[in-house]
Amino acid sequence: MGPALGPGAVGDAITGEIIRNGLAAAAEEASVVVVRSSHSTFIQEGADACAAVLDARGQLVAQSTATSLMHGASLRCSLPSLLEDIAIDSMQPGDVFALNDPYRGGIHANDILIFRPVFVPGSPARVAFFAGTLIHVADLGGSAIAGLAAVATDTFAEGLLLPPVHLVRAVAGQ
Repeated sequence: MGPALGPGAVGDAITGEIIRNGLAAAAEEASVVVVRSSHSTFIQEGADACAAVLDARGQLVAQSTATSLMHGASLRCSLPSLLEDIAIDSMQPGDVFALNDPYRGGIHANDILIFRPVFVPGSPARVAFFAGTLIHVADLGGSAIAGLAAVATDTFAEGLLLPPVHLVRAVAGQ
């Protein structure tokens, strides 16, 4: 027989399930927005994208199941690389980051990862989660049209490689 549940255990389990389902729904909705707003055949027809919620340590919390599941691993592996370059304490509400370096967690240059920190209100605000998405773009340069460099002899032939960079910086006072 298992351990006896305390008086708040049932309420805690229900609250946990509500939060878990809410985070899963948020990731699913984000993936729908990514697919519907894209102008890419890869994303529109093949759902070659992913959306997820990750905690401040880079652990996967919730992931979309309507898009490519394998990309969740890239999101999980790339966020720690971002945090190596950009201190979490330096992030501000409104910041957005991008990277696509396959040596830093991505799959290949055509998969661009976008992360936005989600803050807990307070003074000072602290990062609790990251909203992340991965999208496959058709062409980032490289040695072949449409970014499918089948005869590439190195990663640089696939196109532009982005280290973790600020895509959008927060505006002071907002």
